Amino acid sequence: MRNSPLERNRAYALLKTVGHAVISAFSSLFLLLAPLVGKPRKPLPENRFFEILDFVFVSGPRHFWKRPTAISAGRSLSTFLHFVLEKERRFVEKKDPKAFTLVEVLVAITVLAIVLVLGLQGLGQIAGYRTNVSDRVDLWQDLYYNVERLVSIVKDGGVIDYEEYWNRFAMGTGTNVGNLSSANIGGGYANLTGFGNYGAGGSIAPGGAFWAGQYLCLSGNGTPMGTGGCLSSFNSAGADMTGMPQRYGQYALQFFDANANANGDLGDENGDGRSTGDDDDEELGAGPAAFVPGEPLRELYLIKKNSAVPERLILRWVVAADPNRPSWATCVGNADGSVTGSGCIGRVEMLRLVGRDYGIAHSGSVASSWRFDGKIDTWECRGDFHCAGNENTPVWSGSSFNIGTTEWVSVFPEDINVKSVSFSPYPHKDYRLSWKENDPSIRIAPYVRIDMTLGFSWIRRKKFNAGSDPQAHVTTSVSLSD
Repeated sequence: MRNSPLERNRAYALLKTVGHAVISAFSSLFLLLAPLVGKPRKPLPENRFFEILDFVFVSGPRHFWKRPTAISAGRSLSTFLHFVLEKERRFVEKKDPKAFTLVEVLVAITVLAIVLVLGLQGLGQIAGYRTNVSDRVDLWQDLYYNVERLVSIVKDGGVIDYEEYWNRFAMGTGTNVGNLSSANIGGGYANLTGFGNYGAGGSIAPGGAFWAGQYLCLSGNGTPMGTGGCLSSFNSAGADMTGMPQRYGQYALQFFDANANANGDLGDENGDGRSTGDDDDEELGAGPAAFVPGEPLRELYLIKKNSAVPERLILRWVVAADPNRPSWATCVGNADGSVTGSGCIGRVEMLRLVGRDYGIAHSGSVASSWRFDGKIDTWECRGDFHCAGNENTPVWSGSSFNIGTTEWVSVFPEDINVKSVSFSPYPHKDYRLSWKENDPSIRIAPYVRIDMTLGFSWIRRKKFNAGSDPQAHVTTSVSLSD
């Protein structure tokens, strides 16, 4: 119960204390005389004066009475006055505290249980987050090394290989699709190019014929060929060469017209039986694009022409069913070339080729046209890549998409899953051949942009908590130079 304003008044408290002191003196005298007159003693009623004496000699600063000093005396006096004047507000004992009801106890237990359950769930989520963060940190640590390795390989690869991109353009950019639950690899291009070792009509297979050499571009009789190239018309083969493998050097010939005066001799201006080496030959300085500008490509072709031995670098993305996947994980190829299912493993593989002057038959010991004429016409695998073709030229054991082929070397380790990758090289034409064109998009230093989504393969994922599949998207641009 709250005290009345009068009881909280300090002057009234002092007067009340003095009054209680006087009453206590008479009460004490009565206790002394009561036995003498035969009266029974009764306990003295509680009053403010007795409370003050109890505070001073029992509850007060007892150390003062053992070793009084001026400071302790001042503190004791201040505490005493504070007690006397502020007792009603500061030193009131709570009596008869109210107990909890049954309803309050049940409510408290329920609230406590809810808090405990939420806390345990929060701890579980924190542990899960910690695991996911740890997995992602591991991924980024691995990525840093492996992406740097890929960038180093690309930087060392040279400049854009427009000849091979023209070969790919002619052979088509259809993708290899289908159910990938077997060992067959998907994700890449469906048709092989032969890397410039095969001509029109050639059979790109083990023991297949290399067939024809290069064809020339020729304006028709009274009909100039223009600057669009001669893949489908205006060529010396007299046929549409779309879908045919292109010999190395064929892209450069798209910028050359052997019958620039567009007359009826079909390029044989001097009548020597040859279409080249006479007055109607012309370097056009303009021609077709080797690939669609800005279109992401599935393979990267680079070449170093100015080295002692010309060298090519081919990078491709391939996908297969992960041999370490669980039985329930599937891997299916889609019509657009993408793959779905958690049982896939993607790889970036590379192949290195070196240029030789072995002629149309690609043999250093067998005589053939163009052999040792001073021009590169044969591409064989570099010595540290094991290819089984003639003069170590590339061949394919069975399907070109068999996993584990010895010709190709994986750039990333087996625990990295390359979920997607695309290469965007710039510019889309060789500026050295397009010297007459004013398009600013081809007057730039060559570079390639690489976009990849990387994760872990099942050989690593089996060590993670169920459902953990960290992945990271990487985009980087690499300047190219020969």
